[in-house]
Amino acid sequence: VDIPAYLAGLETVRQAGYAMTEAEITPDAAMIAMALPSAPGRRPLALAVCGPLERMRRKEAAIVAAMRDLIGAGYSPAAA
Repeated sequence: VDIPAYLAGLETVRQAGYAMTEAEITPDAAMIAMALPSAPGRRPLALAVCGPLERMRRKEAAIVAAMRDLIGAGYSPAAA
């Protein structure tokens, strides 16, 4: 494992607020994942959306915006 490259990738995810993988597990598929807010002492959770690679690339900004809207509008860390 290239530790400096891995840490740089983590910093990119932190700055963006989400991670996107492309064809890492399933060919021609992608996933966007985002951490959910968590209450102290609670297990960390994430929300992910998967789909065909080209569609996820085309709609990345819209998917990220929708995920942020949904997380901000109704997720309660106390309930998790």
